[in-house]
Amino acid sequence: MPFSSNQPVMADHCRGPRNSSPRWSGFCGSSNSNSTTEPWIGSRWTSSGSQTPWGTVITAEENAQDFYGDLETAWTSSQKLVTGAGFDAGSFINPTVTPSTAAEFGRSSNATDRHNRDVYGYLSEIDPGLPSQFFYMSVNERGGDGLGHRKIGDMGRAHWENTTVAVDSRFRLVPGKPIVLYSGDDRRGGRIYKWVSQGAYQTGMTRAEVRSLLDTGTLYVAHFAGLDNATGLTLLATGQPPSETNPGQGQWLYLSTLSADITPNAAALGASTKAVGQALRDVNWNRLGGFRNDADLNLALLTASNKIGVMELNRPEDIEWNPLDPSGKPRLYVAFTNHGRQVALDQNGVVFDPAQHATASPARPDADGAVFAIEEADPANPARALLLAKAYMVLVRDQSFALGRDAFPVPVENVHRQIENGSTELGRTGQVHRAGRLWLEWDQ
Repeated sequence: MPFSSNQPVMADHCRGPRNSSPRWSGFCGSSNSNSTTEPWIGSRWTSSGSQTPWGTVITAEENAQDFYGDLETAWTSSQKLVTGAGFDAGSFINPTVTPSTAAEFGRSSNATDRHNRDVYGYLSEIDPGLPSQFFYMSVNERGGDGLGHRKIGDMGRAHWENTTVAVDSRFRLVPGKPIVLYSGDDRRGGRIYKWVSQGAYQTGMTRAEVRSLLDTGTLYVAHFAGLDNATGLTLLATGQPPSETNPGQGQWLYLSTLSADITPNAAALGASTKAVGQALRDVNWNRLGGFRNDADLNLALLTASNKIGVMELNRPEDIEWNPLDPSGKPRLYVAFTNHGRQVALDQNGVVFDPAQHATASPARPDADGAVFAIEEADPANPARALLLAKAYMVLVRDQSFALGRDAFPVPVENVHRQIENGSTELGRTGQVHRAGRLWLEWDQ
């Protein structure tokens, strides 16, 4: 879906242009000196999506690093810290944002194919039925009507798999409560994040007013200190997976350069009262450079989470909110893909010395993945306590299918029963890409 324009317009960190008419594509990128002011061209490499209670679709940009290059090049695929990549201790982070010449599109000789690394990797909110170039303008902006497409830059940049919204038992927003989004960074060591709107939903709000709640909010990251860092699957105290009778404990940490929450690795690094915000700004904390502000932090959520020692997870992929959970309480279900490589941090959240990483860092044994259920008393509760339980048995045994879901698998209908290796007749239309891709122009 190409939201394209050749008119670069400065915007409010991925949300769209200020006071711009007509509505061109918005700017989405870093606030540091290497940033670009080019427009972001469409929403690409999206994984799964979700329909919001207010009638839009939020889709997740997952693997932009394959096409323009990874922004967080300070970590190998085995989570070893790499020096000289713009994240070194001693100064503020300064990652390379220009496209990598080794990436699929970054190496193109056509300048229009190349875009900077920081313009993709966000949650994109699509307003169905509107033209692709119709960009969102909030009712909080001059002349805004709450219509159009946007990227939710306030939740940051990651390998997002999908997002889900906390709703009541009727799958509606809860009056008097803020909008709450959950999403997972689908990479080895990636974490689970929650975003809470600053304003609260109220009965009688217009669609545009509801959408304006996404303009400003607070970002949190889930930290499960009791997990065994060597597995990511079992509790350190018992050697067993968390369960209904013995759940793991966790908390949501306010992830911001202004956060007063205590840093998970504070004690291990000799400063037991070190606040998250202080640690993130500290140019020498945990072998990593500092973040000037939240705009820079939002570009590199993996590195920010590593810096403060948040427990690494085994590729949190699909995340779903279930307000009608058989347990009787709303729960967040998370499907973890797997993790068979080493980790960046030790049990206390300290980055391994790169010279010792090969021998000191454990390789996680998760070849198959897992499903966990997360329970919190109130998604907007400042206490932010979490319970973590493995969810296989809950899903298989406790699902009553009382709402009409069929417990017995049957053959699906309206599908091809076999594939014939014949011509599609597309060749003569000129719509076939010679590298084997089929490009569809949805505006036609």
